[in-house]
Amino acid sequence: MKRLAMSTAALSSSFVALVMLASPASANPTHASTRSAKPWLNQHQSISRRVQELMSQMTLADKIHMLHGVGMSASPYVGYIPAIPKLGIPALKLEDGPAGVADGMTHVTQLPAPISVSSSFDPSIANQYGKVIGAEEKGKGANINLGPTVNIVRNPQWGRAFESFGADPYLTSQMAVSDIKGIQSQGVMAQVKHFDAYNQETNRNTTKDNTIVSQKALHEIYMPAFRAAVKKAHVASIMSAYSMVNGSFSSANKYLLTDVLRKQWNFNGFVTSDWFAAHSTVKSAKAGLDMEMPNPTYFGQSLETAVKNGQVSISLINNKVRSILREMFRFGLFNRPSTGSPSANVSTPQHKQVALKAAESGTVLLKNQNNVLPLNSRRLKSIAVIGYDASTDLMTGGGGSAHVLADKGTVVTPLTGIRNAAKTSNTRVTYAQGLPSPGSLPAIPSKYLSKPYKAGSSYEATLTAPTTGDYVLAVSDKNTRYTPTTLSVDGKILTRIASTPGDTVASKSIHLQAGHTYQIKIQGPSTGFSWSDGAMTASSIAKAVEQARQSNVAVVFASSPTSEAMDHPNLSLGGGENKLVSAVAKANPHTVVVLNTGNPVTMPWQSEVQGIIEAWYPGQTDGKAIASVLFGKVDPSGHLPMTFPTSLSGTPTASTSLFPGVNGKVHYANGVNVGYRWYDKNNVKVLYPFGYGLSYTSFKYSDLRIAPGHPEDPLLDGGRHGNVRVTLNVTNTGLETGSAVPQLYIGDPQSANEPPKQLKGFQKVTLKQGQTKRVTFMLRPQAFSIWDSQANKWTIQSGTYQIMIGKSSANIKLHGRVQIFGPRGIER
Repeated sequence: MKRLAMSTAALSSSFVALVMLASPASANPTHASTRSAKPWLNQHQSISRRVQELMSQMTLADKIHMLHGVGMSASPYVGYIPAIPKLGIPALKLEDGPAGVADGMTHVTQLPAPISVSSSFDPSIANQYGKVIGAEEKGKGANINLGPTVNIVRNPQWGRAFESFGADPYLTSQMAVSDIKGIQSQGVMAQVKHFDAYNQETNRNTTKDNTIVSQKALHEIYMPAFRAAVKKAHVASIMSAYSMVNGSFSSANKYLLTDVLRKQWNFNGFVTSDWFAAHSTVKSAKAGLDMEMPNPTYFGQSLETAVKNGQVSISLINNKVRSILREMFRFGLFNRPSTGSPSANVSTPQHKQVALKAAESGTVLLKNQNNVLPLNSRRLKSIAVIGYDASTDLMTGGGGSAHVLADKGTVVTPLTGIRNAAKTSNTRVTYAQGLPSPGSLPAIPSKYLSKPYKAGSSYEATLTAPTTGDYVLAVSDKNTRYTPTTLSVDGKILTRIASTPGDTVASKSIHLQAGHTYQIKIQGPSTGFSWSDGAMTASSIAKAVEQARQSNVAVVFASSPTSEAMDHPNLSLGGGENKLVSAVAKANPHTVVVLNTGNPVTMPWQSEVQGIIEAWYPGQTDGKAIASVLFGKVDPSGHLPMTFPTSLSGTPTASTSLFPGVNGKVHYANGVNVGYRWYDKNNVKVLYPFGYGLSYTSFKYSDLRIAPGHPEDPLLDGGRHGNVRVTLNVTNTGLETGSAVPQLYIGDPQSANEPPKQLKGFQKVTLKQGQTKRVTFMLRPQAFSIWDSQANKWTIQSGTYQIMIGKSSANIKLHGRVQIFGPRGIER
């Protein structure tokens, strides 16, 4: 629905002091007379007994009450089921989201985007991140957190990529499990989302978004993180998606919600619809949906009537209520009164420190030609900081239900961070905006439009350019919900904006010819149509170029907004930033570009600059985190959780049948070849591969050994039925302390018809100069398993498996082989 100087151990012990889930012995006691009247409040009984006793006292109306929200205006929370005082049932308060307490709530910590957390390749960071989210949700009075988002970034244009964990199911699973455990350790239920095959915003929640996908791709690519959430993290709840999957809406898809979730995975929690994603009563109820949000449209009176008419059995209703109550008892909601408040200030210094470490750990160094980084303030006399993203228009978070508001005055800008870092020296730091700020562009004069712009749901006119040049066109929207606004020029989408807090302006550069007439169309509830004409843009760039020319180093900040409810029309930076970067680099060869994006972007200036950093959406500690990396206080240790392509045409979903779909069907024709799997299989050149990330030091991988997981395991060149142990040495061969991330990929036998390589392990290893550590990976049978759609189970193919250790998916340093015997079915 609706952005490492200290070791991991130190981070765990020093930075987080959070409220842990109370055990029954320490929870608030319930008065004896109350326990007698309401025996289900007795904590000494088993949860199943307590559920049974409570349900025996519930009427049909009480049970239906538990299965739907009562509207988004009924409480401060985005989802709400009122209490039933006569039974002692507390209210359920559902609140976004994946990046922290959202939906406009204030006095919270604006954490980095989840994609940044995934870039750390460090599950301990995800766990600390989750603990902060859980603690702050609890402090705000919520008991269900709507997150994390574990959908795979199948399409690099996806508007919600920033709130995901990337394009790989194994990486996503590892980060999700740690995140969920962190959230739930605070006594707040996590609701992992969106189940399943939800990978685009275009046409979402309509019959035009009908995903046609194979069982094999579902089980091997799109489901693993959900399965891990159920099996390993014991997640309390799952949110069904907006998408249709093979002809049925996810909220009414029996294969997803019953056959897989309940029967194959033995999920005991409850399933909630995404907001307004329920489309039926009887079909959804029978398919396995337990709770409708946010209104009682289908699961209110309509469901009660269906039960009375015999269309839905009372036993089915009981199963749904039982799933919800079981989790409420498990999380102590009946015996631990809610003490939080929506108005409470829940951000703490410890939470901000976690935010800082997550932002630093997720920062990815993409290019460092001639060791332009780290910046040495003792040697540099001047630094030019350029770009509105460094000061006036920060891009610290994505839009939509995952957008977290930072309180005024709490965000550290990159300009401030850099100036603070340079204070101890005589380094002069100057600033140039570089381009007109999208939020302050002047309205387009009516004389250049065939009719005056008027705010509303749609606007069509022609625009005549007064001069030839590079313009920036911008559209704005001050609404707060999920109706996107699109700006098109001559029938092609130039830019779009989702109507969400913190994402009110979208801009894009376009070259216009003097006297030429252009057809303009704005669709959606826009409130402004503005521009920077050629002269204004050229003047802003010229000022930045002059600052760069007079400085030793130029650091250009460039960003790309992204949000729920909209997909990117392309992978280009907006608002003339590509031209700005090239102009600055021409004036100063020592140019570093810092990107704040939620998706991959193309970089036509890549060869012109010496340094490139992807800092994602870094949250409120933005400037402090990026300054630490730029000046070398922190070694950059982030790695890309998705591939950066060279162009939009060279992506796995470039065909319209694959995205956004044709005739209402979105064909997942690439099957399991998603992300780097597709690039590998098709030998497509990329800008930066999955898993890529540089450091200020260097690492060597050596002495790869493959052995049985345990001495008693049968073994022939590897493993027969047991585990396989893979070990190697990692040595810091550079001059600085830094963190390596050895990545283990497996290549299946050719007969398995799998991608060339698939990630099955990674570890983050911090090493001092010259230090060597032995790293061990234990490969379980699941690592070698593939989904057999005919047998409807996981199997292992016999044959020779390649064991590869790499610094990225495209940079394999060590190779080995293991012989595995099969085929056989396994339990997962």
